[in-house]
Amino acid sequence: MSHAVATEHAPVFKMGDASNFKPLKAREDQIKTLHSKVDLELSPNPLEHIEKRLREGAASNRNVKMVLEVCVHCSVSLDNCPTYVRIKDIYNSPVGRAELIIAVLKAESLSERIFGKAVGARALDEERL
Repeated sequence: MSHAVATEHAPVFKMGDASNFKPLKAREDQIKTLHSKVDLELSPNPLEHIEKRLREGAASNRNVKMVLEVCVHCSVSLDNCPTYVRIKDIYNSPVGRAELIIAVLKAESLSERIFGKAVGARALDEERL
């Protein structure tokens, strides 16, 4: 008796391939429920709230400050990041995450107002989040 499995229509999974991964955003009612269970209030403007937290973390957290100010983008950390090793997405690496945060922090700076995207400044939006 043969137990052949039809694999014609099944997606092929390759180790490290994240090309089919899509971000999943929770429904607002789910977010409200989770917030209420831990006595947190849902921010009326989540992007504004996240940007504020990024700025606070960059100003007060010594580790975050060090990564943002000291990283020279040498890529040595890439080989030690399990996420990057598996999916090879630079934004899912220490260097990539630092770059995303730096771009958001620069978005309100004087350099952004003068030079804009030429200095890597980008406002936080749904896509970057």
